Amino acid sequence: MLKRGDVKRTGTINGIYVAQIRALYQHIPIVLLVNIVNSALVAIVLASYKGQSWWLVFLALTIALTGAHALGWLRYRRTSDAAQSTGRWAAAATVGSGLSGLLWGVGSALLLPDNLVEQTFVAFVIGGMCAASLVAFSNYLPAFIAYVFPASLPLAGRFFLDGWTVHGDMMVVFAVTITLAACNSTRGFVHGLRLNCDLTEKTKALILANQRLHLEMEQRRAAEDQLRQIHKMDAVGQLTGGIAHDFNNLLTVVVGHLEMTKDRVSADPRAVAWLQAALRAAERGTALTRHLLAFARRQHLDPRPARPQRA
Repeated sequence: MLKRGDVKRTGTINGIYVAQIRALYQHIPIVLLVNIVNSALVAIVLASYKGQSWWLVFLALTIALTGAHALGWLRYRRTSDAAQSTGRWAAAATVGSGLSGLLWGVGSALLLPDNLVEQTFVAFVIGGMCAASLVAFSNYLPAFIAYVFPASLPLAGRFFLDGWTVHGDMMVVFAVTITLAACNSTRGFVHGLRLNCDLTEKTKALILANQRLHLEMEQRRAAEDQLRQIHKMDAVGQLTGGIAHDFNNLLTVVVGHLEMTKDRVSADPRAVAWLQAALRAAERGTALTRHLLAFARRQHLDPRPARPQRA
C-alpha cells in the first residue's frame, strides 16, 4: 500500500515525465524544418559537385521520414489523451529521432566524398545537426541519445576506415561532449520542473490552509457572537431577577397588609369584596415575579395543569 508521500512523489514524477514529452513535441516542427533545409543544402551542393546524385536519394528519404514524423506530431497535437499515453508518444518520438539520426549517419558514411573540403562540409553539417538536437531533444535525454550517436558515430567510423583518425577522434569527442552537455541540460530542466511541481503543490496546500483558516475564523466569530448573546441574556436575567426580587418583596408587604385589613373589615361585605379583588391582583403579581425569577434562574418553574375552559 502506497503512503501519502509515495503517492505525492509518484504524481510529481508522472507530471515531470508528461512535461518532458510535451516540451519535446513542441520543438519537433523546428527540428523537421531544420532537417529538411540541411538535407536539401547537402544534397544540392554535393549533387552539383562531381555529379554525386545519390545525395538526391538521401534527400528523398529524408523528406519521406520527415513527413512521417510530421504526421505523428499532428496526431499528438490532435489527440485528447496525450497525457494518459505519454509512454507511447515518448517511444514514438525516440524512434523517430533514432531513424533520423541513423539516416544522417549512415548516409554521410556511405556517401562521404573523397575530397577533404567536401568531407569537412559534411562533418560540419552533421555537427550542426547534433548541436541543434541539444536544444530540441535535451529535455528528454533518450530522444537526444537516439539521434546523436547514430548521426555521428557512423561518420566517425568512416573517418577511421579512411585513415583520418584526427577527424574520427574529433567526432567521437564531440558526440561524448555534447551528450554530457545534454545530461546537464536535462538535469536542469527536470530540476526546474520538480521545483515548479513543488511550488504548485505548496500553493494548493496554502490555498486549502487559507480556506480552513477562514472557516475557523467564521466559526470562531459565530461562537463569539453566541457567547456575547449569552452574556447579554445573563445580564438581562440578573437585572430582571433583581427587579423581580424587589417587586416580590413589595408585593409581600402589600399582600400582608391586605390580609390584615380584610380581617379588620370582615363585617363590611363591600370592603371585603374590594380587598378580595386587590388580593387576587397581588397574587397575580406574585405569580409574575415567580416567572421573572425563574427567567433569571433564581427560582425553578412550578408548572401546573390548566383547563382552557376555565382560562
